[in-house]
Amino acid sequence: MKDWFDKLEGAGTCGLRVTGPQEATTLEAAWALLPKQGDGWVCRTASVDIYDPGTRTGLLLHAEVADGSRTVVLRCDDGTWRAWTWEETEGTDHRVVREKYLSSAPRKGGQSPVMAVATYWNLRRDGGLDVWCPVGSRFCGWEE
Repeated sequence: MKDWFDKLEGAGTCGLRVTGPQEATTLEAAWALLPKQGDGWVCRTASVDIYDPGTRTGLLLHAEVADGSRTVVLRCDDGTWRAWTWEETEGTDHRVVREKYLSSAPRKGGQSPVMAVATYWNLRRDGGLDVWCPVGSRFCGWEE
C-alpha cells in the first residue's frame, strides 16, 4: 500500500547507520575529526564558511562535511567536540526525503550555493499506532 511519502518529490527508502560520537578535547583534535575531503560548512566563532579541507583554523563550533553517502556532524559543547557519522546504506527500514535549500554562505562571484539535505524517518509504535517519526537530517553536498 502506498502512503504519503510515495507522493513526495525526492522521497525514497534507504538504510541508515549513525555511529559515534568520537570525542576530542583539543581544537587540533577536533579539526582532525573532519574528513580530509568533501563538501560542507563550518561554523566558527566569527563566521559560517564553506568547508575548505586545507583551512583548519579558528575556534570550531559546529560543522557538517559530506563525502558521498557519509556525513560527519561535529558539535562543540562545554570544551568537548563530538562527531557522529551519518551514512546512508542499502535498505528499506528508513524513509528519506531529499530537499534543496538556498544557502546564505557566500561563494566566490557572489552567487549563493544550494544545499542538498536528506531528512530521515522511521516507523515507530506510538499508542497502538504505527507513526512515521523524524530521525534527523544530514547535509549531503553543495549544488550549483
